[in-house]
Amino acid sequence: MPSPIATAKSPALATARPVASSSGLKGPGMTQPQGRDFRAPPVIHVGRGALNQLPAALRELGAERAAIITDRVMGNSEWAPRLEALAADADVATTVLAELTGEPTTRDVDAALAAIRAADADVVIGFGGGSALDTAKLAAVLHTNPGSGPDYEGYDRIPDPGVPVIAIPTT
Repeated sequence: MPSPIATAKSPALATARPVASSSGLKGPGMTQPQGRDFRAPPVIHVGRGALNQLPAALRELGAERAAIITDRVMGNSEWAPRLEALAADADVATTVLAELTGEPTTRDVDAALAAIRAADADVVIGFGGGSALDTAKLAAVLHTNPGSGPDYEGYDRIPDPGVPVIAIPTT
């Protein structure tokens, strides 16, 4: 059985449609919620060839314009042009932001959001380690909600779902 851990040699591909959720958790002094919803991405592809599922995932989402959010290392690797080519196979235009250098900051999220808005992206692809994926997810939510990241610290504060995110972890 293949390992569920993705590496730069065998990236995994997870697609998720945004959903609104309600957890019952309210911050400091939280109590156990009465109930919870757990929602997982509808599809997770793992192992050799998983990245080749990207065009089908983009088509399934009805994507026309994608913003690829990644770090400088992955952006300068052979993988970034491959992602762009795979998106082109699905007739999806791409914009790449490859500026992340470490733990994401508000400035990083704002830059990702600016790239998403400039591209008028209808899907966001997070590509890389946790920092790239976290930045992509938050920027995707901010694309459809007012304000900035710190405005949404806590639970149950995001009024509208973000645009769909495809996460391609490499670590």
